[in-house]
Amino acid sequence: MEKRKEAGRPADYQAAVRDRLNELKDRYGLSEIARRTQTPLTNVHRYMREGKVPVEFCSALVDAFEINPAWLLTGAGGALLSEVDPGTAKLGGSMLELVHALNSVARMRLGALAGKDQEKKLRDLGDAIDTYERLRERMNAQTRPLMQELVNRFRMFHKDMQLDRAEGVRKAALQVSRFCDDEALLYDFDRLQAMHEHLCGRVDNALKFHQRLFSRNLLEGGLATKQGIDEAGNYVLSLRDSGRLREGLRVCQAALDLTTDEMHGTHDYLELESIAGGFQLELGEIRTGLARIHAAYQATAPENRAFVAIFKARGELLADLTSIGELRRRDNPSRGRARLLMREAALAEDAEELHVLVSKSIGDSVEQVPSFEYESHRALLIDALLTRRKGAHLRAYEKLLETTPPPVNSPPLRAVMSAIHLAQAARLAGARAKAESQTLAANKAIESTPPEFTIMIDLLGLHARNVARCLLSKKHADLRQRWQQWLQDRIAQGYGFLRRFQTAP
Repeated sequence: MEKRKEAGRPADYQAAVRDRLNELKDRYGLSEIARRTQTPLTNVHRYMREGKVPVEFCSALVDAFEINPAWLLTGAGGALLSEVDPGTAKLGGSMLELVHALNSVARMRLGALAGKDQEKKLRDLGDAIDTYERLRERMNAQTRPLMQELVNRFRMFHKDMQLDRAEGVRKAALQVSRFCDDEALLYDFDRLQAMHEHLCGRVDNALKFHQRLFSRNLLEGGLATKQGIDEAGNYVLSLRDSGRLREGLRVCQAALDLTTDEMHGTHDYLELESIAGGFQLELGEIRTGLARIHAAYQATAPENRAFVAIFKARGELLADLTSIGELRRRDNPSRGRARLLMREAALAEDAEELHVLVSKSIGDSVEQVPSFEYESHRALLIDALLTRRKGAHLRAYEKLLETTPPPVNSPPLRAVMSAIHLAQAARLAGARAKAESQTLAANKAIESTPPEFTIMIDLLGLHARNVARCLLSKKHADLRQRWQQWLQDRIAQGYGFLRRFQTAP
């Protein structure tokens, strides 16, 4: 199983220990530390600045100053033994014993096993390893309650969105996790770390945790539990949110193939099928993807269809099998569907539908899109531009992009979306020079997007319209022709929604 110790590098651990040594330096002074630990002053000074801190020096500090070993090694509890409860002090002592035992194993040189002393050296090595294993088992029993408490606090701070405090608890948990082998507890901790990285906007780091959780579930020979399929779903949705759609489809298909027969047809399995179909919608396989989503939708119990219904609605819109208005009037509304319809109405510049949607779909209910979201602000501004209401709407749009940029985790894709949206706003506002420059900037951003990322097909449709209406000079004729041809090719593939973006010659 992939080791959780990878979450904290040895260099980071040593740096954390040095930070605590410097706290002791501020309290007692370098000379006093050197005198009491009988360590040369130059060595003490070096330990405070760089390199590995010897366990012998740590042990001398504990004895000379009655330092809490748990605090020194992991940051848990107070600095002095007088400041901690007996349980924490006992834990710290066990940690120090464990480090001593591990050092004993490390000092056994393989070269020393040769010659006539081989049997004695092998016995010594075996004794050292046995000691280490016994101490490790004892440490597990002692660290488990502490680790559980830290995980509970980590979860609580997430729930309250206190991310700074969550980060502090996470650092302590990372140190304690080095001495804990409770796999269920460490799995829960990694799930929370993935969530933390998402909430902090570090999607690439979150992906690493999702990948690790996904891999752990595969060690049982396949995805055989609801939790395993959930983790696969979280992983592929993270790939989708970061714009890595081709990779997402590969991983999603692999997860489906590795799901055990007993889990086929379950609610979670069908949701994973709909996600796979959603990837295909965006990657040029609209007919295959939509058929897959329809099959998952039909096999899902009516009361559980909300998630799959979002993929179904998007697929039917892209294929031009329904209209924004028809979808709006369907039963069982949801926030996800409202967000989708507002986004598509703004892209297609459907003034009538967008005006209805901004009046009904923005709000605080579970079926409405919160007013603070980018999509809500954008829909209101596009609605104002389409209805020719007076106001500095273009400047407001530029400020929106500065303060509340599109919720896209990938910087290259965020740059593309921002440029295309701003070009549209400038065009609708009649700012020709701004519309032209932003359309050219968007085209440059599209061309420089790394190949592992995929730009949503309807967003590219809007760009094609911007090119046709904003780049009117003869020098841009080839670019206009290229994007009109792109529209025709995608419409022929089945993306009928893109007809809305065609411009008459």
